[in-house]
Amino acid sequence: MTAYQEAGRHFIDNEEYGLSHVVCPGSCSRYEFARTILSLTGKTGELEWNCIRL
Repeated sequence: MTAYQEAGRHFIDNEEYGLSHVVCPGSCSRYEFARTILSLTGKTGELEWNCIRL
């Protein structure tokens, strides 16, 4: 069972309703996340970097 499925099961079993934010352990940059999404969907190409100064 995936972490997402376990979280869903927890909410169902405990009758907890409402808005929930569920994440898995670990970390990645937004760039790594975007590259993974492109890879999983079979897309190719380069991502453009946009630096944001705070």
